Amino acid sequence: MPSPLSLAGQVAIYALVALALGVLSDTPRWQAHPEEKAEIVLSFSHGGGRMGCRTLSDAELADLAPNMRPKNRQVCPRERMPVAVLLKLDGETMVDTVLPPSGLTGDSPSRIYQRLSVAPGSYELLAMLRDTDRAEGYDYDFSQSVSLQPRQRVVLDFRQDLGGFVIANP
Repeated sequence: MPSPLSLAGQVAIYALVALALGVLSDTPRWQAHPEEKAEIVLSFSHGGGRMGCRTLSDAELADLAPNMRPKNRQVCPRERMPVAVLLKLDGETMVDTVLPPSGLTGDSPSRIYQRLSVAPGSYELLAMLRDTDRAEGYDYDFSQSVSLQPRQRVVLDFRQDLGGFVIANP
């Protein structure tokens, strides 16, 4: 049977551990972003075009077994093009990057998740994306005025099936 002194010691140690857990669970205070700021989130996953597709000649088709001949004479490697993204807020460049394709062989979509804290107010948002091998310009562009309140989050997504960039206000 444990002595009353050892029981009191155990209770004291358990109380100290509980107190420490209570204090550490509440401090330090953490916020996702400052209360006086708004947030713009650029987040999407998009696969660029295939890299280097070409049309097979008649001789190349004849060299292939009948079950290996493509229907449209096009042969495309698995690799995808990198995706170039430009995001401007009132003419100021916030994001200007080229996203490489993911995956071991570069055949998976390019991905981005970037959070931008900005002061509340009205802004002209311009977003552009290039997913082909063109040297200049962009394949998709989006322009919209947004009005941001303190602690408001605006999510800018890219949905090719919807025609380009879309804004969500969760």
